[in-house]
Amino acid sequence: MITLLNFSKKYNQRTVLDIDQWIFEKGLYLLKGVNGSGKSTLLQSMAARLSFEGQIRVNEVFIKKSPQYCRQKVSYSAAEPLFPEFLTGRHLLGFFTKAKGASPWRLESLIEGFAADAFLDNPTGAYSSGMLKKLSLLLALTGEPEWVLLDEPYNGLDIQSADRLSSFIEDLYDNYKVAFIISSHQSHQDLGAGYQQTLLLEKGKLEIL
Repeated sequence: MITLLNFSKKYNQRTVLDIDQWIFEKGLYLLKGVNGSGKSTLLQSMAARLSFEGQIRVNEVFIKKSPQYCRQKVSYSAAEPLFPEFLTGRHLLGFFTKAKGASPWRLESLIEGFAADAFLDNPTGAYSSGMLKKLSLLLALTGEPEWVLLDEPYNGLDIQSADRLSSFIEDLYDNYKVAFIISSHQSHQDLGAGYQQTLLLEKGKLEIL
């Protein structure tokens, strides 16, 4: 469970998000909103990657009290990921796996579905936007997170890779009880019977569609 309490976020004195209380139960969520509505800001705050006002609690632990615990429980993949250009994807995968621990699921199946072996041994500075996106998704799915927050995960993916990602998300939700919040404008949004609800972020507030 992720709980927002008196949560707000400002940029240059402008309030972007203002949510009195919201509880995310375990499930699959699609987060919608126009560009600039604060979707990325919300996901980054919940993943303990941005400062904010108020409180966010992961299970019974407040992010501000134990950000490291929350980063172990909540993974995040950025809409436009960036990595040190001199490191290879394989090095980053090894580092994340060592830091977060082994996964109970076979990440190799997603590596194969992404055809990522063709580029993982190359420095990320030579990656296309699609390769960077695939690497970001693989890194977010290392370890054993309880929640995975994906910001525009289908951007830059070919149809086969997008389908493989959707199948992998369903598998992790059905078999490992991993919850997902997915911000996406793309068409690959049908996540099957486990799909819980669609949320709209508008004028700094969340509502159920």
